[in-house]
Amino acid sequence: MPRKPAKHPAKPKRGKKLEVEEPGVLYGRYSSHNQKDISVEQQFEKGYELAAEYGIRIIDTYADRAVSGRTDKRRDFQRMMTDAAKGKFRYVIAWKSNRMGRNMLEALINEARLQDLGVRVLYVEEDFDDTAAGRFAARSMMNVNQFYSENMAEDIKRGLYDNAANCMVANGHLPYGYKADETLHYAIDEPKAAVIREIFTRVSCGEAFVDIMASLNARGIKTSYGRPWGRSSFQKILSNERYRGIYIYGDVRKEGGIPRIISDELYFKVQEVITTKKNPQGRHRVNGDYLLTGKLFCGHCKSPMTGISGTSRSGNLHYYYVCQKRRTEKTCEKKNLRRDDIELQVAKAIKRRTLDDDTINWIADSVVEYSQHQESASGIGLLEDQLKDTQRSIKNLMAAIEQGIITPTTKARLMELEKEQSDIDRKITMAKADVIPVNRDQLVGWLKKLQAGDVHDKKYQAELFDTFLIAVYVYDNPDGQGYMKVVFNYAGSKNTVEIPLDPSVIDNVENIETGAVRLSSAQVHQPENPAARRGCWIFRFQGTLSWHENSAIFGKTVHTGGYSMNKAEIYDLLRTRGIWHEITEHKAVYNMAELTDVALPYPEADAKNLFVRDDKKRNYYLITVRGDKRVDLKEFRHRYGTRALSFASENDLMQVLGLIPGAVTPLGLLNDAECKVQLYLDEAFFAAPGLIGVHPNDNTATVWLRADDLAALIREHGNPVHIAEL
Repeated sequence: MPRKPAKHPAKPKRGKKLEVEEPGVLYGRYSSHNQKDISVEQQFEKGYELAAEYGIRIIDTYADRAVSGRTDKRRDFQRMMTDAAKGKFRYVIAWKSNRMGRNMLEALINEARLQDLGVRVLYVEEDFDDTAAGRFAARSMMNVNQFYSENMAEDIKRGLYDNAANCMVANGHLPYGYKADETLHYAIDEPKAAVIREIFTRVSCGEAFVDIMASLNARGIKTSYGRPWGRSSFQKILSNERYRGIYIYGDVRKEGGIPRIISDELYFKVQEVITTKKNPQGRHRVNGDYLLTGKLFCGHCKSPMTGISGTSRSGNLHYYYVCQKRRTEKTCEKKNLRRDDIELQVAKAIKRRTLDDDTINWIADSVVEYSQHQESASGIGLLEDQLKDTQRSIKNLMAAIEQGIITPTTKARLMELEKEQSDIDRKITMAKADVIPVNRDQLVGWLKKLQAGDVHDKKYQAELFDTFLIAVYVYDNPDGQGYMKVVFNYAGSKNTVEIPLDPSVIDNVENIETGAVRLSSAQVHQPENPAARRGCWIFRFQGTLSWHENSAIFGKTVHTGGYSMNKAEIYDLLRTRGIWHEITEHKAVYNMAELTDVALPYPEADAKNLFVRDDKKRNYYLITVRGDKRVDLKEFRHRYGTRALSFASENDLMQVLGLIPGAVTPLGLLNDAECKVQLYLDEAFFAAPGLIGVHPNDNTATVWLRADDLAALIREHGNPVHIAEL
């Protein structure tokens, strides 16, 4: 039976060890609010030194990190008290007495509780005699610590309110859509601000919260905490008056104190819609789907066009698509579109354009080619070879064991091989899960079935839009004819087509009483994921609507800055600007090695592109060199005075340039809305004949330009261009 501990363990003297080694523990606490506090590791280091000096054997440590002493929610402290009650140790060593409680009284109580349990508390920085005078000094130090803690809290609070008086960032968390500038004032984070405007605009037009949240999540857009959108985070944004330029901190409130993201009109319209949702009486109900929601845009201002219902003078209910900017800001003259007419015309265009026999065969061939590339890139074949080698080794070892050759080394090697086999099996399973098998005949069969559908059927229209459509931009001509630009969900030079609008589509009735429309998730056709997605045809014909991974099969991408330019639009731009260029179409290539199999007219001018960022993610660089060159990032850093560099992530590539891996190109800088990427262009391209070959935002082609034309085009866009020795 363990001996009963003494009521009050003796306090050891400095420099003199205990007669008998006693068990003890270390307790440390670090407050993130106190910038002068030392780390838990430093506290423990000093504690170990004191324990060695006294002859105390440390058996455990307890640490509460980033927890203020002003709270009693200290899990490790409570765990230490429980272990003390079990008699596990005799001494607790802490850095200072203020580690033991929220205030002097609680520290005294906790120390007394430990002493009642036969545990003595020792402090590294506070050495008091076990006398009346010493105990008085200890209590006085606790008072000092409490005063310091309370004074520090008041100073922090005072500082925050001083910041608030100057409309500075007064706490660590900024609302989504804002960032802190160099002076710690609010500045607009434009990519996120665009999301805020989208949310408010779509809500003002009557879209259901669940549909908007689903759209944001499908596009990979996260909240300020890096999480998927939920109702709570969504509602906080909609009720946040900061977005209309009001600085708010505690009871401080200043109109115009921060940059405005949305108008007062839009904010109050949203509050009206929210109130209407809570009290739906008198609200127009939509009897039908708005299948082009998220895909139909005003060609003039590029704002989304969303569904509304309205009552004409005759009292009849009609359904329209309306330009959001016209509806909310009255700054666009785009006429409303009759829902049923525009949806029918778009469906006809898709069927005529994409479901002819030639296109069906092209789609099937592209998907099969991608699937084969995916399987090759997965490394399954190599893993299977490794598995065969491992299984062969196991078989040989088992044969040796059967012959009586059993040693500790044999057993250890067998266990090692069996673990290796298990690991390889797991890797193969995971790799195969990412490879989507494709049956060309089945895919063609599914497309043929679509080919035979009735364009007047709403379900069929929805399937066409979901499968083939990226976007539709609608324009009004002065002559009243109007036209639409349809962007199809596949790459190639002909993925965009302009079609005259049937006059019946455009509504000329201006006196319509429109009501807020609630669109349920079943009623709204969801927009596609924010990137052109690899393997979407595969998933689609297998019966799911999922979009998966980036692909060069589909040339149009969506990123935080808006729609990126696809291949056809790059060609249109070059033609419009009169820039000489030559085009080489080829199979999709994902690296320079794959490009060696392609016959290029000017191979010496082919470019290699490195998209990199610094260690603070503040500066981005595109380094473009001849394909046979290597770039040493350390040397580049020293030569051009940048911070430490590393390759940017796929997410950065999509968000900043709207590109997928394998399609990186200087022409992607035309998608850089903030002009944040600096281009470093190899001076070798400017030597005779002065040509450069780059992807047109799509890795199924190379476009040849004059290097000086390319540099001028990027400079005109607003991105810095450096002609450099690389």
